[in-house]
Amino acid sequence: MNRHTMAICFALAIVMYSMQILVINNLAYYKTEGIIELLKLLLTAKYAYFLMLSGTLAGVGMGVLCRRFLLEKESFNSFYIIGIACVLLGLIISIHVGDFRTWLQPVTTNYVWRWVTYFGVVLILISAIDLLLIKYDEYGKWERAVLQFFSVIGLLAFPLFILHEMVIPLKGILMVMTGHELFSLLVSLSMFLMVTFLLYRKVHKLSYL
Repeated sequence: MNRHTMAICFALAIVMYSMQILVINNLAYYKTEGIIELLKLLLTAKYAYFLMLSGTLAGVGMGVLCRRFLLEKESFNSFYIIGIACVLLGLIISIHVGDFRTWLQPVTTNYVWRWVTYFGVVLILISAIDLLLIKYDEYGKWERAVLQFFSVIGLLAFPLFILHEMVIPLKGILMVMTGHELFSLLVSLSMFLMVTFLLYRKVHKLSYL
């Protein structure tokens, strides 16, 4: 990746966010039929694709920056200051636009002040994790095990999200077949935990053994 990759990622993140706010959000108010209605629903229904893509691209850009820091052996300490500044900026903007009271409530759109705050929290966490990993070789068995556990769970976050969405539907299928609700729930949860364990063991083995 060249030096322009990070800038391109952040620029595309801004474009995707603008598309969601200025174009996609307004599509829901248009009355359409047939295939056009299907396309409109795909763009405006449950998942805000362009909005999530903007956050993903910003994350990719930050990953590129972190990789450069690691290769050049630079300190992540500056992330603390930038992260705190982003958190404060996001909170101040939310107060200014009258959105501060909705921080603990579900919302349909992550506006820019929420992304800025989230970005700041991520920067602070990256800096804190860097400090932990610097002393990794000095930790004992249990300390390393804890760090390895959270590392593997982080790598498995997406597949575990998909799997947990299947627990209730699977319970419903088993309940129709057996007629026992508790049994169906236990079987469904057991299958989820078993697959989670197998995935964890596989990823842990590839990463640390």
